[in-house]
Amino acid sequence: MIVLCCPVQGKLWPATAGSLAAHAPDALIIPVPAGEIWRPWTDYAARWGRDDDLVVIEQDVVIHAGVLPSFGECPEPWCLFPARHYAQGGGWMLDGIMCNRFRKEFMQAVPVEAVEAVYGSCIRCDGGKDPRCWAHIDGRTREAGEAAGFRIHVHWPSVGHRDDGRPGEPAPEGLA
Repeated sequence: MIVLCCPVQGKLWPATAGSLAAHAPDALIIPVPAGEIWRPWTDYAARWGRDDDLVVIEQDVVIHAGVLPSFGECPEPWCLFPARHYAQGGGWMLDGIMCNRFRKEFMQAVPVEAVEAVYGSCIRCDGGKDPRCWAHIDGRTREAGEAAGFRIHVHWPSVGHRDDGRPGEPAPEGLA
């Protein structure tokens, strides 16, 4: 299992760095220059569909001791640990890239080209003209995965988000 975190240079959250050191000491941490909006996807794509599963942990996600073992034991092709987004009211993030595991079978069924073919639009990439824009990785991956018949399998307890995140929250009623 390859564990990958691609923080913008100087933006790896201290709690994320600590949780990776404690719970994913072999994680590849590849700093990305701030202006290179395409680099995170390029780094993911370079490992996409290879001989191993891929775990992507965003620069502001705080993992706990159960994340990697749970990903390793779960047979589902596409998994996520959710987090609360306290900066936006504390709602649950249940479908982003924040802490995902993609099995080799998922990545083979949803190739890089399928993800890049999904439309995205934002001011960062001039209206979606760069299919590798980091702001669209989660939406494009989700749409391409769902188009191929996959659904995200959600794991609990949650991971934390940013330094105010609270990893370890159990599934709320209705979300388990």
